[in-house]
Amino acid sequence: MGINTVIDLNKVADQFKIAGNVGTIEPFGNGHINDTYKVILSDSSLPGFLLQKINHHVFRDIDGLMNNIEKVTTHISQKSSDKNHALQLIASKNGKPYVKYEEEYWRIYRFMDGLQSHETTNNLQIVYEAGNAFGIFLRDLSGLPADHLTETIKNFHSIEFRITQLKEASGNRLKKYDTPDINSFIKKVLVLADKLRTIQKLASAGELPYRITHNDTKLNNVLFNNQGEAKCVVDLDTVMPGLVHFDFGDGVRTSASSAIEDEEDISKVDIDFEKFEAYSNGYLDATREALMPKEVFYLSESGALLSLIMAIRFLTDHLIGDRYYKINYQGHNLVRAKCQFRLAQIIFMRKSDMDRVINKFYKQS
Repeated sequence: MGINTVIDLNKVADQFKIAGNVGTIEPFGNGHINDTYKVILSDSSLPGFLLQKINHHVFRDIDGLMNNIEKVTTHISQKSSDKNHALQLIASKNGKPYVKYEEEYWRIYRFMDGLQSHETTNNLQIVYEAGNAFGIFLRDLSGLPADHLTETIKNFHSIEFRITQLKEASGNRLKKYDTPDINSFIKKVLVLADKLRTIQKLASAGELPYRITHNDTKLNNVLFNNQGEAKCVVDLDTVMPGLVHFDFGDGVRTSASSAIEDEEDISKVDIDFEKFEAYSNGYLDATREALMPKEVFYLSESGALLSLIMAIRFLTDHLIGDRYYKINYQGHNLVRAKCQFRLAQIIFMRKSDMDRVINKFYKQS
């Protein structure tokens, strides 16, 4: 990180109400969308902070985004019995939840020392805790009306919208992607998409309720203590009105898969049923009393739906030249798309097995 960048970051941090003097600012984490830095104070006895540059090309309504986060963090803090592990947004010196500096938008959270995230895990207790944490998140926010929040990314988990995007990208794709193998893959994706429209159709008909959902329930969006207990749900940019299936489905996609999100060897992609059971148990332990029977009935389909939506998003980005997701090599988004498509296929084929697991944990008292 160059000297000029360090000076700019210090100037940004100085615009927030943080106690103490900034010592150093270091890159932190590996998020796809926002750039994150750890702010370390000169006095090491004081807690540090997380400084984030908000990707305003993705999140265009910064006021709506930050008002959502402010409402959610305040609501959760009031309900939480562990105030030290509630996500705390730090206001700017002018009282706003963010600042604009040199045409970029920034925010700061209190850094929670002693907590860690997991990209992947084979520890079933960690998987249970992750499911439970996201379930508690949904349950605790049930007292906050969904229409009090802004839709930060329009049609974020809309299968219909993602299908339309893919078709447009396919028609306007870069010439180098006009190949028989990519055409065949696009057709397979659209065939499965046609089978996974039920949840959205029911929601549009008012048969499934909209709630405040996290919408990005990856394992690494839960922070754990050294004992493996989930303490805090983070990355709230996509918190907005949604369906419980978005959260449960994305949790299954990321916590119960046998492979990483961008596994190149498709033969390694499968659903780990022990992890699926642990995640389902944790999630339903928290939400059993909050969910409607009809919502529970369609949970088994949600993992396939969210895996396919991610496959479509990665494939669409690949076709238009990798404008949205950060990539590590040429073709990275296509690898991601094929991996997530295979996962969606497997989950869809095993729906009846998943139904049995979900019903077992839903009905237990």
